[in-house]
Order: sequence, then C-alpha cells, then structure tokens
Amino acid sequence: MLEGKIAELAEQRATAETISKLEESVEKLSHKKFSPSEFAETDMGFHVLLAEASGNPLFLVLAKAICEVMLEPLRNCAREYGNKAIECAVESHSKILDNEKTRAVAGARPVVEVETADRNRLQRPLAAASAAGAERTARRGIALSRTRRAATAKLDTS
Repeated sequence: MLEGKIAELAEQRATAETISKLEESVEKLSHKKFSPSEFAETDMGFHVLLAEASGNPLFLVLAKAICEVMLEPLRNCAREYGNKAIECAVESHSKILDNEKTRAVAGARPVVEVETADRNRLQRPLAAASAAGAERTARRGIALSRTRRAATAKLDTS
C-alpha cells in the first residue's frame, strides 16, 4: 500500500523538524474538541506531513490528492463516531510517530496499513448509506419529473 511505503521511507528520512511537526499534529488532534471538518483536516494534515517526511516529491503530490478525496468521508466518520474517531486517529498516529522517532524500519508500515483498513471498515457503512440516500433522491427526482410531465401533458390537452 502506498501509505505504508510512505511511512517506511519517512522512518528512514524524517528530520528532527519533520518529527516535531508530526508531534504537533498528534498533540493538536488529541484535544478532541473538533468540528467534523477540523478533525478531517487535522487528521489528513498528519498524513501529508508523513508524505513530506518521506522525501519523495511524488508521494507528497499523491498524498495531498488522496487526502483531498478523503476529507468528506472523514467528516462523515467524525459525525457518526464522534470522539471515538478522534481517539482511534490519535492512537494510530501516536504509534506511527513513535516508530518515526525510533527509526524502527518498517515499524510504521503495519500501523499505517491497520489504520487504513480500520478507516475503510468504518467508512464502508457510511458510504453505503450515502449511496442509498443518493439513489432514493434520484428515484424521487425521476418520479417528480414524471409527475410534472403528466401534469404538463394534462394542461396541454385542456
């Protein structure tokens, strides 16, 4: 997985300054008084910092793009799970940070992969509910459109 490779490279290449930024991000996240948007932006900010620490400019570009796409699902996750989502993020980010500090080669990779799998597991039901809602809205729109056409046709024949 991409994020696992990013974490692995960051372990090898992170500077003291980058580690300090990662620590600040985890500290900020641990305050738990966030709106869903603030939570999502802070969580994804950590992952962008991690990509920056990898020293690979392509990974940084990809991480930013992925994080942009992940903002809305993370907002939904925060709305649904509240502080539990924040606690999970703080726990996994702290483990990743510990590995970065000790330069435990490939130590952060499994943590990141577990975090990604957990995030996907939590978001799957939310995505399904969102898709079902969109489908219901589309059906209503089609039904409304048919009703309007029928009403217009009635008026035209009158």
